[in-house]
Amino acid sequence: ARLWPHAAAIFYYSNLVFVSLFIVDIVLRIVFLRLHFWVVPFNWLDFFSVLCGVCELVLTWPMNGEILRLFRFARVARAFKVVRLARVMESLYLLIKCVKASVEVLCWSLVLIGSIQIIAGMLIGTAVSSYLDDATKDLDNRRAVFRYYGSFDKTILTMFEVLFANWVPPCRILVENVGDYFMYVFIIYRCLVGFAVLNVVQAVFIQQTMRVAQADQDYLMTQKRKQVQSYCQKLKSLFAQLDTSGD
Repeated sequence: ARLWPHAAAIFYYSNLVFVSLFIVDIVLRIVFLRLHFWVVPFNWLDFFSVLCGVCELVLTWPMNGEILRLFRFARVARAFKVVRLARVMESLYLLIKCVKASVEVLCWSLVLIGSIQIIAGMLIGTAVSSYLDDATKDLDNRRAVFRYYGSFDKTILTMFEVLFANWVPPCRILVENVGDYFMYVFIIYRCLVGFAVLNVVQAVFIQQTMRVAQADQDYLMTQKRKQVQSYCQKLKSLFAQLDTSGD
């Protein structure tokens, strides 16, 4: 407040202006579209966003600012509808379409990777439980192992760290304190899951992307048009070089 004493008033009137513009936009679309307005899900989002703004300003209802901002930010998603109409944003449109088509593959990939991580974590947690319960072992070493494998949550977090981040510290903890055989466990795990499974998942994503790109008629037409334009440009350049008379 000391740095910007009129901040509250400025934000209030700015909010009032934007809500007024949104109201005009909603009213015009309802008037022209009538019942068709309520068919589009994004229109419901716009309606509730404006309704929340009106309740906050006119009726002075206590509204959650985070939720209200989330509603307004979600309206930005409507801008993706115009992406198909912009030639300069064709790559973005293709990317969005590929991501949308890969949702099912993503879900099953997460299920597969999560299941592997849980099973591996449970096996390693069971293997180190006897070491953690052994009172004859050094307490500091047991605490170091417990930090990575002391509970189910810690173990799962460690397994995801092994797969996607730095896998050396969790491996060293077990090799130096529990047993050398864990070295082979982690090497095999990294080769099978970290290399083979993840590469297969990535290949499936790439195949899904290529399938969507090859099936998208708008994208194929755009690429064909680019090829024709490039070919015409080369022909013009060639004829310009051959035309020595300049007529």
